[in-house]
Amino acid sequence: MLLSVVILICLASVATGQEKRILLEDNYYTLVARLDALEKQVSRLDGLEQHVNAVEAELASLKQNVKNNPKVVFMAELTQTVTGTNHHIYFDKVTLNEGNAYNPHHGTFVAPVNGTYQFTITTCSTGGHYNILDLVANTEVVGRVTCGDTTYVECTSNTFYVILNSCDDVYVRHQADGDFIYASGRLGLPVFGGVLLHTN
Repeated sequence: MLLSVVILICLASVATGQEKRILLEDNYYTLVARLDALEKQVSRLDGLEQHVNAVEAELASLKQNVKNNPKVVFMAELTQTVTGTNHHIYFDKVTLNEGNAYNPHHGTFVAPVNGTYQFTITTCSTGGHYNILDLVANTEVVGRVTCGDTTYVECTSNTFYVILNSCDDVYVRHQADGDFIYASGRLGLPVFGGVLLHTN
């Protein structure tokens, strides 16, 4: 009976020691695995942080480029024939207005930045009629286009380069000479357009 108790106690001791050793080994390998996973995660986060930093640097560069070189371009059509003379022309159908510098309700382009701009005017007339259009910057005539033929419908274009300051306004005015401007919605004429070539 005594021998049985001793054997049981020994077995219990051996079993308890084994359990402790196995438990310690399990904890060690679990910790090593977790540490390895954490190291990989940190490595991935470091790579992600570098990528984020690179993207932020590229975005800052793009923003600076947009600030230094804003995109400004517009094109507008005249949809109705205009009779009479000596008045402001409202090119009412806007087909392009990147930068929103042209206002069709006022028929006026307002320069958003100091720069050199290119403007184009196309005007049309029918046989036996003519018109003269001025490109006006603020109150100064900076360009002119004429159109007319004794027999045929005629359209004429002219391109102008103008240095403007921010908030200068530009519009097209029909002179006192001539009688009306012919419009053709089918052809998309006449037109008034402009683009910022570069900032100054």
